[in-house]
Amino acid sequence: LSPALRGKMLLYINKSWITREAHFKGAPQDFVIKVASILTRHVYPPKEEIIAMDSEPRELFIVNRGIAAGNNRLFTVGQMIGIDALFHKSTPRMHATHAITYLECSRLDRENLFMILDDFPKVKKRFRLLAIKAIFIEEVLSYAV
Repeated sequence: LSPALRGKMLLYINKSWITREAHFKGAPQDFVIKVASILTRHVYPPKEEIIAMDSEPRELFIVNRGIAAGNNRLFTVGQMIGIDALFHKSTPRMHATHAITYLECSRLDRENLFMILDDFPKVKKRFRLLAIKAIFIEEVLSYAV
C-alpha cells in the first residue's frame, strides 16, 4: 500500500480508541499514524493473565474487543490497560489484569512510544501533564480507600 493509503487505513482501524483516549485525542495525524503502525495485536481467552502482578510497566494495551478486569476496574472497547506504563518506568505493577471474555487488544511498547514522542514535543508535553494528573489521582485514591 502507498504510505497515504496505509495511514488512512490505520486511522480507520484504530479510530474507536483514538477518539476516546485523552492522550491521543487532538494529537497530530502523523503522530497517531506512527503509533498505530507499531501496535501489535494480541488475543486472550477468558481468565488469561494480560498483566502480571509485580511486572515492570513496559507496555500498555488498548482493548479492541472484549472485557478485561484489573486494578479494581473493568476495561472495555477503546480503553487502555496498563496506563501506568506512561508514568512509572521501573516501579513494579501492584495489580494483575485478566481477560473476562475473549479479549482482542493492541499492545503498545513503552520504549517505542517514547521514541515517537521525541519527534513530537507538544504531544510529549501533553503526555507528561496527563501522567502527572494520573499520578495525582492515583495518590488521592490510595488515601481514600
